[in-house]
Amino acid sequence: MLTTPMRDKEGKIIGVFQLLNKADDLFNQDDVSFLDALSAHAAIALENAFLLKESLEKKELEKELEVAGGIQKRLLPADSPDIEGFELLGLCSPCEAVGGDSYDFIELDEGRWLITIADVVGHGVPAAMLMANLYATLRSHSQYGHELTSMVARVNDFIHRSTSTSQFITMFCGILDPQTGEFTFTNAGHNPPYVLRTNAEPDQTLETMEEGGIPLGMMPSMPYSSGAVTMEKGDILFLFTDGVTEVMNEKGELLGEEALEECLKQSVGLPLASIIHEVQVEVRSHSGDTPYEDDVTMVGMQRLP
Repeated sequence: MLTTPMRDKEGKIIGVFQLLNKADDLFNQDDVSFLDALSAHAAIALENAFLLKESLEKKELEKELEVAGGIQKRLLPADSPDIEGFELLGLCSPCEAVGGDSYDFIELDEGRWLITIADVVGHGVPAAMLMANLYATLRSHSQYGHELTSMVARVNDFIHRSTSTSQFITMFCGILDPQTGEFTFTNAGHNPPYVLRTNAEPDQTLETMEEGGIPLGMMPSMPYSSGAVTMEKGDILFLFTDGVTEVMNEKGELLGEEALEECLKQSVGLPLASIIHEVQVEVRSHSGDTPYEDDVTMVGMQRLP
């Protein structure tokens, strides 16, 4: 019996050659040398076969992710809602084929609207699956009653029951009454949005919205509080996920909240679409050629002058 290892180009054993019962003599060193040479060629052939299989599997996975990405995009609002006296715009740019960011505009009774933005911890397929869960949960629970804090508490309990303890979601949501301009909100551990006051003094241009509670899914039976602002004519509400402020440049430096706030202040008086565009330019200018490492999502709402 002659047995020799089959090694890949790094020297790792990936199999063996074994010969039994040589017909005319015992195995000798020439047989060993021949089998060693043969095993090198066989190892290359096997490695190429493995690489081809991995390549085919990767292409199939990419096709599946492309389909999943299309499904996820269709969960986002196809168009901005037509709300008299208000304009709403949103955009979501996942850093992978699918992502963990989302936003939604849900019509309630009496002409009111539920506006949400959310960010699942992490990104990729697991985050996308949890975000789809949140999408369905929010739309379901928003029909059971429109008291904001109790609705968020119910959503929190449902997410906690259906996920592991290492998964959670930050979310900001609010109910707009277009008749009065009142916007009642709850912040579940999300980046505090900004109210951009068009006619305020320079040092009072920006207000943050922090009232709420912990992220969704971390602990059950948690209380949530709410706050309220009145949108005056020209005022803008700017919502965003941490992919905006945590975008990095080639030096590993974050954009940060201060740069975002300065960009918003410099944009006072511009139309809503222009303000969102200016923030996009700021984010891209900071990142340069560095790819995004997190999803980037923004929502803007303006009470028209």
